[in-house]
Amino acid sequence: MKSALFTAANWLAGDPRRIVVVAVVVLTVLAVTLALVPGNVALAGEITSGS
Repeated sequence: MKSALFTAANWLAGDPRRIVVVAVVVLTVLAVTLALVPGNVALAGEITSGS
């Protein structure tokens, strides 16, 4: 696991443009996900009857 982390860090550090591309991809996925997921999800319906 540590080897994979070092390999990824060296791959990113090898070319600074890769960091920008990875950051743009992550932000794009985050923006699309937030746009598709509704913001006001109700966990339970309203209680219509009471005592």
